[in-house]
Amino acid sequence: MTRPEDPTKEGFALAGWYSDFDMTKEWDFSKDTVQGSITLYAKWVAPSQLPAGGFHMPLWGWIALGAVLLAVAAVVCAAFGIPGLLIALLVGAALFTLAKLLLTQGPLGTKLAKFFSLG
Repeated sequence: MTRPEDPTKEGFALAGWYSDFDMTKEWDFSKDTVQGSITLYAKWVAPSQLPAGGFHMPLWGWIALGAVLLAVAAVVCAAFGIPGLLIALLVGAALFTLAKLLLTQGPLGTKLAKFFSLG
């Protein structure tokens, strides 16, 4: 089943689609299958009840990103003659923190979240 375009409701935010009236079984458009006639229920909440907007990456993605940024930091430190693994670790950690903030907060995170939720 293809995910429909998110509806809008004045003063509310869509928190997800559910297959039951009590909204305990969230519908996963990428995994759940339709076996007949079904009704999906839109869960509406106040915008303040949603988690911080932005792109949500699985844990393995953050680990991979951290490893890549650490490698980049080590290469940059070596290229500029900055000695020591500790400096590379600190630079890598700073880059990781900056990347995570950029990906999960603000307009970039919102655009990424919308792009990846289309799947």
